[in-house]
Amino acid sequence: MNKMKRVKRVFSNTAFLALALSASCVGQPGHLAIYSPIEAGLVLQYEGMELDTGQLSQNRLQLWVRQTKQTPEGLEVECAASTYQGTASVVSLCQHDGSVFLMAPSGGRIMVLPSGFPYKIAAWQSDGINYRVVGRAKADISCVTHPDNVGIWVEAQPIPPQSSILGFEKVRYLFLPGIGESQTMAFLDGKWITVNKLTGKSHANAL
Repeated sequence: MNKMKRVKRVFSNTAFLALALSASCVGQPGHLAIYSPIEAGLVLQYEGMELDTGQLSQNRLQLWVRQTKQTPEGLEVECAASTYQGTASVVSLCQHDGSVFLMAPSGGRIMVLPSGFPYKIAAWQSDGINYRVVGRAKADISCVTHPDNVGIWVEAQPIPPQSSILGFEKVRYLFLPGIGESQTMAFLDGKWITVNKLTGKSHANAL
């Protein structure tokens, strides 16, 4: 698979992860920061990166938080993702202490973030991938300002015999409070490169 195809696959699958990260628990006052969007009407715009030029490309994604609903098991957040290829919706289910599960069409659940993320747990496994908290960092993203620009980097690496994630040896995601995934970097040719990045943040009318 050539570099361009790998970047397109990362962008497409990263969009899916962004959807999965669109729910988290509402904590009590003083609760730990919430590293995903929970605000109805929030609109996030992302752009992919062309490896050959190192510039943002036309691989754009818009994530819109359509509505939220409190349930006995947590907060459900329904999002719509719009790309040049079409629009899809997904519902994510939250459980206590910040754990996030993606609700699959089959009715199953895929864990995206574990309970206690990021301060009570430093590493976990999900769907054949090892995840670990790398550390805190400021986001170099113009649409996000202080104090919301300090986030958590998480690294993902496949568990053998799986050999790669979307064609890459390992991938890193930067999660920001109230936003979730804001930047994705892939390890390629001995260095980290940005393949997806948040470029816009606004609000629209929710359903």
